[in-house]
Amino acid sequence: MSRRAGLIVQHGDQVAFVPAELVQSVRRSQYVENLPGSELGMSLIGAAIVPVLRLSPEGKDLLLCELDGELVGFVGLQVECSGFFESSPAGVRHLGRRLLELDLRGVVERARWRSGARSNEPEGVAP
Repeated sequence: MSRRAGLIVQHGDQVAFVPAELVQSVRRSQYVENLPGSELGMSLIGAAIVPVLRLSPEGKDLLLCELDGELVGFVGLQVECSGFFESSPAGVRHLGRRLLELDLRGVVERARWRSGARSNEPEGVAP
């Protein structure tokens, strides 16, 4: 039985697994400046200004992750626990539940695509 290190997080009504190798730190959610016309926000974390994406309106934690060499923050989630979990296809098992890995790269790519689609619209056209 292989095991994976990571976090079990709740975002909205979903519970998912985040692999430890992606997570730089977990912090209490802090002020995020929303960028007009974008779902992207920015926050000062340590000495760096970091792009931040909101996963849901609830949650007290901010995950600071490194994805493909870039720091990205995710808010709107709550860390339930951390540890080593039994590996299962596309995720882990925890307390008898099969939890899928939260696709953070997919969240970033979808946000980039939506921002790009908005920036290509003619002026004066609402998204």
